[in-house]
Amino acid sequence: MNRKSLFHLSIFTLFGFSMLAYIMLHFSKELNFWEMLSWQHFNIKSVGIGLASGALAAGLGLLLLQILPNTKIDELLNDVLSSINPTWYHILFYSFCAGVGEEILFRGAVQHYIFLWPTALLFVLIHGYLNPKDKSLFIFGVFLVFISGGFGYLFKYLGIYAAISAHFLYDVIMFAYMKYKSK
Repeated sequence: MNRKSLFHLSIFTLFGFSMLAYIMLHFSKELNFWEMLSWQHFNIKSVGIGLASGALAAGLGLLLLQILPNTKIDELLNDVLSSINPTWYHILFYSFCAGVGEEILFRGAVQHYIFLWPTALLFVLIHGYLNPKDKSLFIFGVFLVFISGGFGYLFKYLGIYAAISAHFLYDVIMFAYMKYKSK
C-alpha cells in the first residue's frame, strides 16, 4: 500500500461506508440515518467522553504492544509506515476518515442488525487481527474486540459522535506511535 492508495481507501471508507450504512438503515423502522447524525445529538460532553475513551484505549493498546513479543504486529506496522511515510496531516486525515466512516457503518448500521458484540467481533475480523497463527497478533485482536465493543457502548449510550471521537483519537495515537517507532 502506498500513500495514494491509502488516500483513496480513506475516501471510500468515509463516503462508501456511510452510503452503505444509509442503504442498510433505509430499511429500518427503528433507526433513521439522518436522525442518528443530527447535530442535535452532538454535544461537548459526549465528544469529551469519546476522546477520553479513545485516549484510554490507545494507552492500553500501547501498553499491550510493549508487553507482547515483537512479531507480526511490528511487521505490519513497519510495512504500512515505510510505504506511506505519513505526515501529521495524513495521520489526522486517515484517522478522521476511518473514525467517521467505520463508526457510521459498524456502530450506526451493522450494530443495529447484529447487535453490539457480534459487530465488535466482525469489525476486528475484517481488519485481520484475529489470526490464530500468530499468538501476539491474536491477543492484540482480542484486545481490539473489547475496544470495538467499547465504541459500541459509546454509540449505544452517548451517540455516534462519542464513538467517532473515540475511534478518531485511538487511530491518531496509534498512527503517531507507529510513526515514532518506525524512525
